Amino acid sequence: MESRVLLIGNFLSRIQGTVGPTELMGQRYRQEGKPVTMASSKNNKVLRLLEMSWKTLLGKYDTILIDVYSSTALMFANITSYLAYLRKKKIVLVLHGGGLADVYKEKISYIDNLFSRATYIVTPSQFLKNFFVNHGFDVQYVPNTIKLDLFTFKKQRPNKHRILWVRAFTKNYNPDVAVRTFNEVLRMYPDATMTMVGPDKGNLREIVDLIRDLNLEDKIHLTGRVENSKLPEYYQNHDVYLNTTSYESFGVALLEAAACGLPIVSTSVGEIPLIWSHGKDILLSKDIVASELAEQISVLFEQIELYNTIQLNALKKSRTFSCNSVSGKWNELFGFM
Repeated sequence: MESRVLLIGNFLSRIQGTVGPTELMGQRYRQEGKPVTMASSKNNKVLRLLEMSWKTLLGKYDTILIDVYSSTALMFANITSYLAYLRKKKIVLVLHGGGLADVYKEKISYIDNLFSRATYIVTPSQFLKNFFVNHGFDVQYVPNTIKLDLFTFKKQRPNKHRILWVRAFTKNYNPDVAVRTFNEVLRMYPDATMTMVGPDKGNLREIVDLIRDLNLEDKIHLTGRVENSKLPEYYQNHDVYLNTTSYESFGVALLEAAACGLPIVSTSVGEIPLIWSHGKDILLSKDIVASELAEQISVLFEQIELYNTIQLNALKKSRTFSCNSVSGKWNELFGFM
């Protein structure tokens, strides 16, 4: 009999539109007929925690995978891992989010206790792996995956100067820097436009005010939340993907853009320089500065041969993170045949 697996995480794609890596993995295993249960998709945090807890405490599972983030999910992980530990289940902790390293420095004993219950600690981030290995933990690197059947390649030509930004509107992702970067680009390319895709996480009002103050209302389009299935058409109908984050533990959106043929200009933070190579499959800015990011965008607009080279190299990079390329390691951890 195959191992029975419970996946614990915030599986909110029906509400937020975006399918996270663990939810994507659960969906794929279910399609294959594997004995996988997922908790939870409830929008209310209290109800979500209750469902996670009772399934952990009462369900018949051999392995329990728990997502660990630096937000409220850290508390969820602590509670559910304790329940799983009491039941003597195999526990796989999956570490996400560049902010987790900073949280560890503030809550060392809290996270030490959490990690002590784990059978395995896994992360899709080489940055997080290196950080926690240096703090004495045994951490395995298993990268996230993308659905290459959804994010398909389209040959792009940067002749319309269309910029795409896809993130939640929160300070960590610096949407204000994206707006100021676009303002710099607009001075060089008056026909340029930018689309900003993502839900409001507390920062949208400030960005709307900034767009108005810079008189960019006719140049920047805010879409709000977009369903994951609709994202490919955005990637395929723009010329450059702009990433302005302050930290990055993996960057699935960058791989999605690359798979669709959209060259990337990004800040060089966290996991990004460990996965990507400046001048080969991406253009990076060392600092989170609008003028530097705008200059890199200009390089792509002006140097068509480099644009095409980065486009094709990034496509090759994205294909190394397909579900088929990564699934073997998860099968081993879960005990699937």
